[in-house]
Amino acid sequence: ELSAPYYVLVETMGFDPQTDRLTLESFFEKSFEDELVVDGVLAQDQTQQSEIWAVRESCGPAVNAAEQSWKYDLSLELKHWAPFVKTVQSSIGDQGRVVLWGHLGDRNIHLNVVSDLRDVDLAEIIEPDIFDNAIKVKGSISAEHGVGLAKAKHMPKVVGENVLNIMRDIK
Repeated sequence: ELSAPYYVLVETMGFDPQTDRLTLESFFEKSFEDELVVDGVLAQDQTQQSEIWAVRESCGPAVNAAEQSWKYDLSLELKHWAPFVKTVQSSIGDQGRVVLWGHLGDRNIHLNVVSDLRDVDLAEIIEPDIFDNAIKVKGSISAEHGVGLAKAKHMPKVVGENVLNIMRDIK
């Protein structure tokens, strides 16, 4: 049973593996001391690193295994993630569950709503709140996967009609 509200996978890249490891260990220790972290593991080799990444890579397939899933690619400041998820979860109640992962560095959040109910379309319930709330906190309704057709109708709220006309002219 998972006990923390969030789990964070940190990957670093540097030029000197020994110095990089010492820096990461120092960061990890300080995070524990400051009570920002309650539990953690530091991969000791490439095999452990691959095993940890396999957990992250399993997120997409786990969401896809649900009877239904709705996927949103947003960008929000980290401080807005928890209230955002709480709002979405309250709007769907027991009809579904919010599952998320993201990239802390660029504020990208992959917000997924999953449901095992076949006869419910949660998009009608959640999409206005998701997009309006993202815009309200100065986030983006499209972080890394583009606007697409589904989000196009929300673009006037994001950039305004003048900017949309310029975008249309360019395209």
